[in-house]
Amino acid sequence: MEALNAGFNAIVGRMPPTVMAIWSVFALLMVIAVLVAVFYERRRFAAQNQAGAWLFVRLATLPIAAAATAAVVIPARAIGGPEALAAFYLLAITAGPLVYFGLHWFAGLAAGLARKDGLAIGLSGLLMVLVPVLLANQVQPWVFNLARAMDGTGAAPGSNFSPGVKRPPLHQVLEQQRFTVPEIGEVWTERWQAPAGVRIERIELNVRGQYVPVDNASSNYLCRNGEDVHVFWHGAVAPANWRVHWRDANDQRAYSDWTMTPPVAATVAFTPEWLPDGFALPVRVPGGLVTYSWMRENGREDSRGVVDQYAAAGTGSPCVQTLRRPVTTEQPQISGMGLRLWRFDTQQMLYALFRRPAAAVTVSADTRRETTP
Repeated sequence: MEALNAGFNAIVGRMPPTVMAIWSVFALLMVIAVLVAVFYERRRFAAQNQAGAWLFVRLATLPIAAAATAAVVIPARAIGGPEALAAFYLLAITAGPLVYFGLHWFAGLAAGLARKDGLAIGLSGLLMVLVPVLLANQVQPWVFNLARAMDGTGAAPGSNFSPGVKRPPLHQVLEQQRFTVPEIGEVWTERWQAPAGVRIERIELNVRGQYVPVDNASSNYLCRNGEDVHVFWHGAVAPANWRVHWRDANDQRAYSDWTMTPPVAATVAFTPEWLPDGFALPVRVPGGLVTYSWMRENGREDSRGVVDQYAAAGTGSPCVQTLRRPVTTEQPQISGMGLRLWRFDTQQMLYALFRRPAAAVTVSADTRRETTP
């Protein structure tokens, strides 16, 4: 919880005043909309002399929502490991709705409402949360465009950014590869390199007509190793349209647009090499994609995202190719490695899990750093 609070505070602290003002107005409008919906809902039940019963069920929505959340989160946490994510999604569409609507139905009966009324109150409460969240996701690109039109700060959250002039791309694609990943499918990888003296300031991806920054620490699409860029792209998604903001050797700001081209290389299996104290991947991968797991003494599997190591330090988009974690009596050997890839076109989180073949564990007092990019 402290980490979430710190991350939220960091995002808000970097947000330009104009962007924050726009989101504040949006939040105020959503609150007003919810209050209006609650008012009309109460008015409908009051016309049937059931205002008290409605209030009982509406107030019960908060503990019911907490119980439904617990029905999803607690079992998923008990499972642990990479399978916890799959369990979370499964419970979110089974146990969560069952508990949420079942308790609303029971609360409606206890208050003397018809069965359909208790369920309707539960549905309206759920919509009061989901609709603002979905709307916020849809209007996010427009918020930054509006801020850019107002004072120029909306081009990038957290910076007073001027894009400069449009110029031909300077980056060269030095290497392209195709891989097949279990449960994910075909992925394309690229390595970009720019001339000496060129510094990248930001990389954006065209998402439904809006250019969105994608070079943060949790990026699913690319990572940076110095000024080199390594792309990880799902082969079933249309080739990416990139926009790269950069400065040349004379410190002049510019940007370039181009469309990714599919690799011509043959497709090979994406297979990690298992090391005694970690693993090595065939290419550099965005840290936001990679997880690793280990077995506890009680037989439960625990996992961690590689990006967690960088988020606290505020690093951009780190690459990972080799990860090492010393094996000691207190720190078990890494037993699994996972890749989680978000497909924005289908709104799906894809996950592939690789497990270490059974072998003896070597215990060492080595104190090297966990990651070797």
